[in-house]
Amino acid sequence: TMTPTIADGTLFVGLHLEAKPSTLFAIDPATGNIKWSQVLPGPMRSSPAILNGMLYVGTAGGDSPNCLHGAVSSLNDATGAPGPSWFTDPNNQQNGGGIWSPISSDGTNLYFGTGNTCTATQNHANSVVSTNPGLTFRWSAGSAPQLSDDDVGSGVLLVASRGFAMGKDGYLYSLDLK
Repeated sequence: TMTPTIADGTLFVGLHLEAKPSTLFAIDPATGNIKWSQVLPGPMRSSPAILNGMLYVGTAGGDSPNCLHGAVSSLNDATGAPGPSWFTDPNNQQNGGGIWSPISSDGTNLYFGTGNTCTATQNHANSVVSTNPGLTFRWSAGSAPQLSDDDVGSGVLLVASRGFAMGKDGYLYSLDLK
């Protein structure tokens, strides 16, 4: 289950269903009223980030046979209107490659880890990935073969112009964010 996030007077909570689409709720914390809800393509386990009025949340793609979308989806934080999405495997959206960990932002770009995919294709599995706020791909740094279960399961800690992340392979990765 994702860690709830609060911003601008709204609580964001995901209803996680294993191997199924999940629902993200925006709730008024004072009244408990639901402001909006949005169905996302897979289980939500990452903590979202908010940048410039957009909420960014990752979905876990899962492992075979539950190879759902591994993606970061963007939503207008006030209305829930969907924005662009970024998929771990842009050529096969049913290939897994989950986003398990918190999404980080330096105020300009987003950074997150990805998990393994269900088949070996050209994708960004088991990597640290950076996108711009429109979820246009900037770069990725792979940590392990695509099919190994060596997800970058930690968030990306941002310190000055460096990022630090842990993989399930036991390595600490230090990355130049430029």
